[in-house]
Amino acid sequence: MTSRAISTITHGDSAEPIEVRIVRKWISHAFNNECCYLFVDLAGDAIQAVVDEIAKKHLESKITLRSCYRVSNYLSGEAGDKYNVVKHDAILRLGKGTTFESIPDFGFPFHYFNFVPYANLKERIDDHTILTDFMCRFVRFTFDRPTASNRRLLKFEVEDISEKFIEVSLWQEIADTIDKDSFTRAPFPAILALTSMKVGIYYDLQLTSTSATHVYLNPDVNICKNIASTFKARYNDASTNQRTNITLAQLLELNPAQENNKTFSCRGSITEFIQGKSWYYKGCKRCNKKLDAKGSALACINHPEEKDPKFCNVGRQHKISKVTLFNDAIVSLIDTPCVEMVTQHGYCPQQIPKPLETIRGKEKIFLLQFNNRFRQGTSFVVNQVFDPPTSETPTITQAGEAVSAPTTTAEIQPTTPAIQSTRKRSLLNPTDEHQQKTPKSLAP
Repeated sequence: MTSRAISTITHGDSAEPIEVRIVRKWISHAFNNECCYLFVDLAGDAIQAVVDEIAKKHLESKITLRSCYRVSNYLSGEAGDKYNVVKHDAILRLGKGTTFESIPDFGFPFHYFNFVPYANLKERIDDHTILTDFMCRFVRFTFDRPTASNRRLLKFEVEDISEKFIEVSLWQEIADTIDKDSFTRAPFPAILALTSMKVGIYYDLQLTSTSATHVYLNPDVNICKNIASTFKARYNDASTNQRTNITLAQLLELNPAQENNKTFSCRGSITEFIQGKSWYYKGCKRCNKKLDAKGSALACINHPEEKDPKFCNVGRQHKISKVTLFNDAIVSLIDTPCVEMVTQHGYCPQQIPKPLETIRGKEKIFLLQFNNRFRQGTSFVVNQVFDPPTSETPTITQAGEAVSAPTTTAEIQPTTPAIQSTRKRSLLNPTDEHQQKTPKSLAP
């Protein structure tokens, strides 16, 4: 039996049968809560299909997500002027008369992505004609709490292949599908494929979820595997010398207000720990905020339901500069969670633990951000630390658990980089290679 290719479908033409895999499903809040599907054929082309509420239950009893079907008796309509998940002039409209005949899997792709490189994001700011797919490396969670409208908002930072850092915001219906532990426990690098995002500005470029957004962690597609290899090389081989040339002195010349949420890399070593105040505090497991007294217990003002605190750092200003190390940074350095140093080894708040003393003077690569909560002078926060490149490829340290958030405060002494060049990673100009639009990528 013959079937029609998705690429040849136009709005208003005859409904010749098509053979597809159903790869995604979502409810479109922008269009009367229609149920939407994404079909992909053997050629790797995709088209959006919609079902009205009347036919939704009827069709849901006949089809299964990720299965393969021969579809006929549909209508082809004109694609809308916004919130399209794929670039196609037509959409399919399905009803009670649409037939789905189960067929063998002849090798239909399991995924469909049309990744947009960072260099092309600005042209999509507030232009939501076609939603944006973006591939990146997960860096860290930055925000997770209800907004003023009591709707959950989850934010995290990602890095793309052109060394640009960008913030991702997921609203509740998408945020609730995210297993945060799987992100923080994933071996480095944790590659994300984000689909159907809106591009906007909030201080800087930001990607925001829509009802059609899906988030895939380490999807089994060749381009994501290749990108993972690139990130490993970037953080482990000799090219790292070319990326870690900004010093603390150069950072201190910048205006923190203009560099909000931007990440810089600095090669240096810890020379001194801040003395005289507690090296940790009891914080909320979800937002790191210091817990307040509530009767005989402690509670977070944002997350009162969280009962067990995690241990975090509190420090003070140093006469030169202050750098606070959070979460994965300390675990990657000493492989000992903060809670273990407090509860099992009995280190008191004013006593710098011996495991931390062992990292003094050791040269590392620190990923720094300005600490926008610190009001006296300039300070930085560190969420990731890597070994400098050697003649052999070092092993990448797996990140520790988010619920065991060890931190400490230290002064980093910058060292002279091998190549004299000052570069701010978030302001790098992309190469010609990265300026070319990334083609769609399909599962092998």
